[in-house]
Amino acid sequence: MTANWYKAGLYRVELIGCRMTGFLAGEAHFQDVLFKDCQMSLAQFRFSTFTSVRFEHCDLSEADLLEASFSHVTLLDCNLQNAELSGSKLGGADLSTCNMDGARVGIPELRDATIDMKQAISLVQALGIKVKFRGE
Repeated sequence: MTANWYKAGLYRVELIGCRMTGFLAGEAHFQDVLFKDCQMSLAQFRFSTFTSVRFEHCDLSEADLLEASFSHVTLLDCNLQNAELSGSKLGGADLSTCNMDGARVGIPELRDATIDMKQAISLVQALGIKVKFRGE
């Protein structure tokens, strides 16, 4: 049975090494929370709010973060492969060490977020823009 924490509020909590595959936490509020080494693939956080949250080495592959709000959030070495991030507010979030291959995210969601050069090139190419490197 999958845990369903709809509209839950978690404040000043550390979740370390948790198995949260398919976890349901729609419209939840997380503040001053640490997620570390957590298996969170297929988790659903639609319309949730994350404030001063840190994700370290978490698997968020295929997670549903539709229209989630991220404020002062750090994602360190996390897997966001094929995650749903449409409509999310990622401004201020550092995604530079994350795998974002196949994530459904665009420029409006990433405004003021931090990504690395490889991620920027992948994003531009996903928009159908050809990138020419010097010497090509």
